Amino acid sequence: MSARRLLGEAVLLFLVLFLPGYLAQPVEASAAQVDTARAMLQSVILGLPQVLLILHLLSIQPEVPLEHFGLYRLRLRDILRAAGAFVGALALAAPLVAAMALVPALRELGSTGYRWSLHSAWELPLALAFGLTAGYREELYFRAYLLGRFEQTGIPRVAGVAASTALFALGHLYEGVLGVALALVMGLYFSLVYLRSRSLHVPAWAHGLFNAALLALGLFAPGLPGAG
Repeated sequence: MSARRLLGEAVLLFLVLFLPGYLAQPVEASAAQVDTARAMLQSVILGLPQVLLILHLLSIQPEVPLEHFGLYRLRLRDILRAAGAFVGALALAAPLVAAMALVPALRELGSTGYRWSLHSAWELPLALAFGLTAGYREELYFRAYLLGRFEQTGIPRVAGVAASTALFALGHLYEGVLGVALALVMGLYFSLVYLRSRSLHVPAWAHGLFNAALLALGLFAPGLPGAG
């Protein structure tokens, strides 16, 4: 497949799978106005076939092995690396969380935008399913798929990481300035995690657990940048 067709496929997938959600971002919505459990369930139901669609497109091109896109069976070392990457993500987010707790201006800034918010501990299993589905969906497209396609078309790795990270961060405009800042940091971090491990499972599990951890933390500290 030519470079033009590969990039066209990447653009088409973004337009179909992500742009509608980007355009409908509820920037001023309040979490109290949203049935969070229903929204998370809808995200899981819609996210799974989207993951399968991307996997199908990659599988029908036998000239490019799936390993090029970090697609392996889940291995023990992937689980261990994902655990380490999850801890690293928490460490990166910790200064922002601490600053929001200590600096009134940042706390006020952090109150802008929409926040995913759990209403009870009973929602935690659904939050984990939601986080992992979002983790696999976003890491498959923004990291494994896009970076793999960019490599195929000869786009420099630095440019590919910058483009995928920027697109990823734009999907968090609804979370306000701090949400976008956190998404930029996490997007770059998960890109590096993927390139180092060359396995989709590592950033996907780390990302999913990070999402779930932020949602769980929101039960005790409302107003923090939410998971998306």
